[in-house]
Amino acid sequence: MPPPLTFTPPTPPGLDLGPTLGSLRVGESDPCWRTDADGSWTWATRTPEGAVTLQLHAREGAVVAQAWGPGAEWSELLLPGLVGVHDDPSALVTDHDPVASIVARYPGFRLARSARVADAAVAGVCRRGVSSFEAARSWALLVEAMGDDAPGPGGLRLPAAPRRVAAADPYELHVLGLEHQRADEVRRIASHASRLELSTTEPGDAVVDRLRNIAGVGADAIDHVRSVALGQSDALPVIDAHHLAALVRVLQTDDRSADAEILLEAFRPQRGRVVRLIGLAAEEPLVSP
Repeated sequence: MPPPLTFTPPTPPGLDLGPTLGSLRVGESDPCWRTDADGSWTWATRTPEGAVTLQLHAREGAVVAQAWGPGAEWSELLLPGLVGVHDDPSALVTDHDPVASIVARYPGFRLARSARVADAAVAGVCRRGVSSFEAARSWALLVEAMGDDAPGPGGLRLPAAPRRVAAADPYELHVLGLEHQRADEVRRIASHASRLELSTTEPGDAVVDRLRNIAGVGADAIDHVRSVALGQSDALPVIDAHHLAALVRVLQTDDRSADAEILLEAFRPQRGRVVRLIGLAAEEPLVSP
């Protein structure tokens, strides 16, 4: 195996790598991700230059990254976004006590940018209308059926190859847990994947506009891209009933029929950050906000 390239990207002060990167996974069993006992996080993805496996370690206030595969050199461009260099957590100022308590609990959390637009859109479609468990299962089955082995160590898988997804028979996607409407949407996204590559010089919203112009792509999938691929603080990821219930509980509202946008209106332009933070707190069942 060729030796990896090593990078030391700029690191935000006090970065907590786990919560920051964890928001990019589709469930804890995402076959594109691995966490190790030493605190390192490893991610397999595709770049314009080819496949890459990135392993990130937090060491003494800095992040050290190693990269394997043909996309290793290009992946250096991904690293600042992955560790939240562009994010400003101080922009969330609130006098809502439960939310303020959660903010204080995760001072090292940053909104990460994956920069993988098509993958984030597909993940958003996988999440729509189902539980987190079902979404993670569909994503994992899609990766296993239509992805590839990732380069480097760890036995990870690359996300599903767009050309395979675009050419898939609807029944192939149905058996992976995507009924006709979501299967059709995933195929549409995959067929335009090459147009959705995020340039280092082009504004992210230009790519979002191209995604928006693809017929049949839902607004929630587009917002999921803005949240996961672009790390925009006001964009709402697709959430399930469990996380909606967590929002209701933390925001202390009696309107259990309200959707996330209504519940979070008071937190503009930081609604996405609030959702992520409440999601982190919801994963700690013994701790009350």
